[in-house]
Amino acid sequence: MLQRICPLMTQSGHGAEAGTHIKFGSANPLEGEMKRRVTGKRRSGKRRRAFAPEARKAPSTAIADLREQLDRRDQELGEALRQKTATSEVLSIIRRSPTDAQPVFDAIVESAARLCDAVFSVVYLYEGGQVRIAATRNFTPDATTQMNKLQQFKRPERSHAGGRAILDRAIVHVPDVLADPEYSRELALAGGWRAVLAVPLLRNSVPVGALTAAKAEPKPFSDQQIQLLNTFADQALIAIENTRLLNELRESLEQQTATSEILEVISNSPTDTQPAFDAIVHSGLKLFPDAVVTISLPDRDLVKRLVSRPCGGAFRCRCRTSLLRAQPFLTGAKLILLTRTSHQRN
Repeated sequence: MLQRICPLMTQSGHGAEAGTHIKFGSANPLEGEMKRRVTGKRRSGKRRRAFAPEARKAPSTAIADLREQLDRRDQELGEALRQKTATSEVLSIIRRSPTDAQPVFDAIVESAARLCDAVFSVVYLYEGGQVRIAATRNFTPDATTQMNKLQQFKRPERSHAGGRAILDRAIVHVPDVLADPEYSRELALAGGWRAVLAVPLLRNSVPVGALTAAKAEPKPFSDQQIQLLNTFADQALIAIENTRLLNELRESLEQQTATSEILEVISNSPTDTQPAFDAIVHSGLKLFPDAVVTISLPDRDLVKRLVSRPCGGAFRCRCRTSLLRAQPFLTGAKLILLTRTSHQRN
């Protein structure tokens, strides 16, 4: 094919020299093909050398990214392990102290402050419309003074996160308290915190307290930290409920025991009321150690009172007689005149 084309181009007037530019090789037809392959290999080699630095850079970047992901994963696993350990320790304290919630509160505020990177943590209890501090961690003296000023009437206030969580019955999360118009600026500056988180303690949707934590920087709490504080709040509520139920059970058993003792005395002295009266006042003092137990009996216009007081670990009883009509302000006389139950707080 090449032998027929090249002569034609020579005869067309281009000359023999022009025809030589179309030659692909000499006698060996494979020589031109080999040259093209060698040239192609050289060019491709140049391209590989041109991209070699980027090729070497890509694996190192991927390794660095992989190491970063592994470090982040290890940090998350370590944090999760520490949180699980802390919650397990609180549950262990709940089992060891079923009738006293104070050790549980102390462990919760310590773990909450440490695991949430908080400058302080507080457990509030809400009873009878009043708020009191049950446990604190890293609460400064200035912050304590300011909190006492806010709680001088013992009512929950919106000026601090714990009171707001009790009033709203919801989680309160303020990334920067200095930007919150309702939050007490004096309290935040006294304690040295900016971000606060409060979780209410709810029993059947009724607030019984709150758990709070705060950070020094105006930085929001993470979702993991919010969940952790919520878990601690649930554990605090478990401790409160355990204590309440066990104390109620103990009081019920004590009352039943006192009643059975009085019934036994009555059965043993059917003709004499004085031993029964003594047993009643003695049992009353056992149930109410700080009280004065009195039995008042009407006798025409007089009232006879058997008074029992604790005295040096023993009981001392004495009988007093006074005019019923002349001293109606006496509790026993008033009840006799009113013929109904009366309860006076003060």
